Amino acid sequence: MAAPAPSIHPERGGLVLSLPVTAPTSKVRAKRPRAGRQAEPLATRQTAFSPEDYLEWQISYDTTDPEFPTALGDLSFQKEGRRETFYPCELAFLVQHAKGSGLLSAGDFEELCRLASGDVEGGGIEESEKIIESEENVNWFPPAQQYGFRRSVRLTPRYVKMCENYVVEVQVSPKQRAVGNQAMIYLCIPIKFCTDEEDASPIGRVAKKNESLKFKIQRNNADMIKDTVIAFLLASQRHRQDIHRILERMK
Repeated sequence: MAAPAPSIHPERGGLVLSLPVTAPTSKVRAKRPRAGRQAEPLATRQTAFSPEDYLEWQISYDTTDPEFPTALGDLSFQKEGRRETFYPCELAFLVQHAKGSGLLSAGDFEELCRLASGDVEGGGIEESEKIIESEENVNWFPPAQQYGFRRSVRLTPRYVKMCENYVVEVQVSPKQRAVGNQAMIYLCIPIKFCTDEEDASPIGRVAKKNESLKFKIQRNNADMIKDTVIAFLLASQRHRQDIHRILERMK
């Protein structure tokens, strides 16, 4: 069974995100920050939400499935070297409806089109950054050293734009099924700004079975759409070319 996908619903004055919080293998994961360490995924059915928790959404901009919940079926496009037909979705859906409702101004849309057309200097974060291995002589786990194992730390680049009610991240990681690195983009939303189906805060309780939380995009936080598009444009040449094709069709 496929993991539940985020859904987006236009409403008067904005957009409503509906983000699943009980499927740790889906594109949305609840996470809890840890001092001096990476944030850790949260077992939402066993652990109550707290004010510092957030939802990490590995947001997409296209799909090969025309039936995908947020696919813009009338804006299909092709990619160089690929036979499939692609359909804008998720981030593209947000841009399309924000553009139509005025959440994204004409000036902001034109700026995104200009950046996507090739005015971003150099290649991109994916092409420029390196993952570094650093060996440390510390007694972290003595039994391992006893048997000849040495400790090293992998330093992976991470670009973050932090705003009052959202965070956009670009994380560089090794490709799983190919050679090289890849830049992954995440839109992070604090759970304290989310509500449940009864419009109540989920803070202080565990998640219900198959629960999704709602987050409203309005004029006071609509910059998150523009910032996420820019993150993709900066992340890699491949992403920039794809976004360029999508924005050109939106014109």
